[in-house]
Amino acid sequence: MKIDLTPLPPPYVEFLGLLQKFHIDYMLVGGWAVSAYSSQRVPGYLDVLVRVSPDSMKSLQQALLAFHSAPIDLTAFSVPGHTYRIGSNAEMIVLMNQIQGIDFGPAWTRRETTLQDAMPIHIIARHDLILNKQAVGRPKDLTDLAALKI
Repeated sequence: MKIDLTPLPPPYVEFLGLLQKFHIDYMLVGGWAVSAYSSQRVPGYLDVLVRVSPDSMKSLQQALLAFHSAPIDLTAFSVPGHTYRIGSNAEMIVLMNQIQGIDFGPAWTRRETTLQDAMPIHIIARHDLILNKQAVGRPKDLTDLAALKI
């Protein structure tokens, strides 16, 4: 599948680079993922789904500190469905440990990868994105589903 990801703002590229540096499995989800598969969505903040494990949580803490973000409460973030927000509305990053309709492990094996500034960017597969949008079902998700032409 062709991925056409809008160039990410520099803070997003920096953060994703740190996730990779600290060996954290992640996938873009939400608006940026929709925009990679459809030109009909203007992405807003960056939704990032991360794999939760004891090792990845320690690495996530290191990545956040390297990004000059406040430390995360690892116990709270390990609870399924928890999110953590970084930054302001203009360039906010939302970390998620779970999204509706998919399991991280199988979705990770189906992820798509594109390059920006020679750095791999991992994006949830279109099929898994559709499953997520169907499971959530908000009006914005239904609009996204139409843009994804299901």
